[in-house]
Amino acid sequence: MTQPTWSRRRFLQASAGAGITIATIPLQVQASESFAARETMPGGADWTKAPAVPRYRIDGVAKVTGQKLYARDFRAKDMPGWPQTTAHAALLFAPDAKHLFQGIDLSPLGSDLQPDLIVTAEDLANAEIVVGGFFASDLFCPQGTVPAYLGQPVALVIYNDLGRFAVARAAMRGRSDLIKFGAEAPRPEPTPFGANRFTRIGGATPRDPDFYSPVLAGWVSPVRFQKSEAPIWAPASNSGDAAAKASEWGEEIRAELKGDSLKTYAQTFATQSIDQVFMEPECGLAWFDKSENRLALVLDVQSPEACAQAVASMLNGAATAVKPAHIDCHFAYLGGGFGGKDHTIYPLYVAVAGLFADGKAVRLANDRFDQFQFGLKRHAFEIEQQLGVDPQTGKFIAFASDMSCDGGGLANFSASVADVAATAATSIYYLPKSDITTVATQSRAVTAGSMRGYGTLQSMSALECLVDEIAEDL
Repeated sequence: MTQPTWSRRRFLQASAGAGITIATIPLQVQASESFAARETMPGGADWTKAPAVPRYRIDGVAKVTGQKLYARDFRAKDMPGWPQTTAHAALLFAPDAKHLFQGIDLSPLGSDLQPDLIVTAEDLANAEIVVGGFFASDLFCPQGTVPAYLGQPVALVIYNDLGRFAVARAAMRGRSDLIKFGAEAPRPEPTPFGANRFTRIGGATPRDPDFYSPVLAGWVSPVRFQKSEAPIWAPASNSGDAAAKASEWGEEIRAELKGDSLKTYAQTFATQSIDQVFMEPECGLAWFDKSENRLALVLDVQSPEACAQAVASMLNGAATAVKPAHIDCHFAYLGGGFGGKDHTIYPLYVAVAGLFADGKAVRLANDRFDQFQFGLKRHAFEIEQQLGVDPQTGKFIAFASDMSCDGGGLANFSASVADVAATAATSIYYLPKSDITTVATQSRAVTAGSMRGYGTLQSMSALECLVDEIAEDL
């Protein structure tokens, strides 16, 4: 395989993957010249009116005319040194998260459409592949257990030729008889992803320093938060520490909202789980070059170095037969990301496909249906909020909000999204007193993660709806 030219610093940065050498390489470095020539990008002196003042987006025309190339456009033959043919893989997703998974049965597809290779949880266990850290999970649902969430993969199938793969994939679409389930069984009790409380008391005027600010003094974690229980925010009245008293001040704010001095408005607000719907569903190419003990990946992610590190971490303790010494992560243009391709678990499946493809280069690419089933979602929120108004002046005086954020099956960025939602919950308004609690929960839903807006759209929209109600009333 052709290697890029690295500086000493770049080499050292690339060699930190738990004993596996990692390199992240822009795809332009490796793509064949003939392939790169197919992409027509605008240029010429008329692109700018003056230095640093563009007349139009340089890739805009190429995008709308289909000339710009993305990771989805690449096949193995487009990469120097790779095999000339590409195998194709697909994930099978669990449509049920209440019953015991009993295995897959692809016999209804007929003998001609059987996959050349099937990878399951048992294969990963035999290969000693374990996923920990940020993505800690079972990549595939183990047989005899309840899927952790709707859409959890139960297997990966690989076809050596595109024709049979395309026909088989169409035949599998919507089938309910290929994945077998048994008796209904309880899932493990959900693990809470996080909870915090943000209590703020402003100064005498908006221009004075805050009496207490969670941004400066720190927000408060619950003293107890277990499984499906609600978090317990115990006041610490015997402590002289202002941060320790924040919960007590929060309760005082809520008591004021129930009193007679303010006209208090209350509202319940909810948002649903929403798909990112970026132009290019997630995809990737992988090739495990056993002669060089090198795993090469082509990915369309927003965080290539983090993804490469996650793959290395997953394989650190793997059996020798599937543990590469080197990982080359080639990253291409994104067909949209919006946060949904930041810290996505998908590259781990691309890597698994490459490692189990028996030396073949393999392409794993979601279609739109797969992406709806498995891609990261915007968090569903449930928000209970109150806003107290001075009935004489109409000024906003006190605000309280309790937000529950559904993170779906895997943790991802749920705790962080909930906290950012709290920081934006007061929108553009000055509120002298506020008390906001957040809880990020686990559920059977499709995993939610980073998405443009990152919790702020949910919490700000909630307050704007409440302000609309107040404005109409007053």
